[in-house]
Amino acid sequence: LLAVCHALIPLMRDGGRIVHVASRAAAWGYKFLSEEYKAKVDAYTTPDEVVAHIKAFVDASKAGDSEEKGLGKSAYGTSKLGVVLLTPMMQKKLDSMGKKIVVNCCCPNYVNTDMTSGKGTKTVEFGAEVEVYLANLPEGTDIRGKFVAEREIISYKEEWKLDDNGVIVRA
Repeated sequence: LLAVCHALIPLMRDGGRIVHVASRAAAWGYKFLSEEYKAKVDAYTTPDEVVAHIKAFVDASKAGDSEEKGLGKSAYGTSKLGVVLLTPMMQKKLDSMGKKIVVNCCCPNYVNTDMTSGKGTKTVEFGAEVEVYLANLPEGTDIRGKFVAEREIISYKEEWKLDDNGVIVRA
């Protein structure tokens, strides 16, 4: 994510949009952290801190003790938490450089794809809608550095669940 953005941002014109695909699974990446790690995550201000956190998770997972170390248990959730944490940091950096580029991340929902083993309850078209929405935000938008689902700003600290119809809803 960072390497691609570092390579492409210099090529982008003002008015450009960056849309990272995250997931509400970022909440799992946060929920299962120890209180100590939650406090650290809440205080991260640099990409290096986020990358170090993900590396610590990977190393602990390889050793089989990520939960014992307080780093949680979801590789997918941890990776998506990283995307969500990096997004506002990237927006802040671009703003400080005077770039008129907007960065956001989104959750496309529980989409029926190979990744969900065909169990997703939303169509691919539904899943793509939020990315298209964010890519076409108007100039001067206040939606900058945000985590968005169904055109609503959400938080990685919120808890989510699947309802009886397989739709992601607040817990």
